[in-house]
Amino acid sequence: DLPNALDDFAAVTHGAFGTASMLAKDQTLLSFYAPFLTQGELGAAAASMASTSVAHLKFRLGLLTSRFRAHHPLKACDDCMATDVQDFGWTYWHLEHQYPGVWTCPCHGRPLRECVLKANGVQRFQWHLPRSADLQAANAAHQPSQESRHKLSNLIIHLVRSERPAGWLDLDATRLAIRQRLDERGWISEKGSILVPQAAKDFHVHLRQLGELPDLTHAQWDDGAVQNWIARISRPPRSGTHPLRWLLVIDWLFDSAADFVDAYDQASAEAPTLLPAQPAHSGSDDLASSGQ
Repeated sequence: DLPNALDDFAAVTHGAFGTASMLAKDQTLLSFYAPFLTQGELGAAAASMASTSVAHLKFRLGLLTSRFRAHHPLKACDDCMATDVQDFGWTYWHLEHQYPGVWTCPCHGRPLRECVLKANGVQRFQWHLPRSADLQAANAAHQPSQESRHKLSNLIIHLVRSERPAGWLDLDATRLAIRQRLDERGWISEKGSILVPQAAKDFHVHLRQLGELPDLTHAQWDDGAVQNWIARISRPPRSGTHPLRWLLVIDWLFDSAADFVDAYDQASAEAPTLLPAQPAHSGSDDLASSGQ
């Protein structure tokens, strides 16, 4: 997911697959986090992956304090595997399938299956290509849940694989676009505060429609946690926040990636002057201090 020693890999392959920096940014899961990182943060992460150790990298990316899963399970699509064998003679791991929050194949709409070898520690240090026998059965989500997961998967992939430069998803502009959509839904008070209980109730319904999304921990389904999740939108974003915290809210409020990008572009020029910090909702526990 976030490998080290990419300098050595680039050297022994004589740069055939790119430099260590290119490999880190384009061919690993660092690409998922790149839209939310500054150029400095992205460069530091790529440098760490080029070196002999990636110690503390997941912490710096906010994975260990976010209350989302910190590991990235290998996932594959049965239809993609069949096509890969036909086209190339072998299977391979598709990078977009590995993004957090992506649980359906963007090409075929099928549920992704998770590799059990890495998850349970068996042969976890060996080389693996996708193989049906090593993949556990896909989560048998109900059809509405499957459709909701497919929408979320497509949104994540379109935003992450956007041709915009790394760090383009400025969190202040993202926050303003979200607040404006909340206002359209009637969830901003006359004084400018988020009506947290009403908005959180609707967001909770949206999360349930995703059918126990594996990336969420059990604690994040609690009513109080969901209310605090919404309340934090009113405060300036902290660095090191897991992108899924924002991507799930975007998926809830916007019809598609294009719908969000339109709102984001409109908000990006206004963000510096229109986003004063708002007090936290008095009825919610502040989980920010625990890193959520």
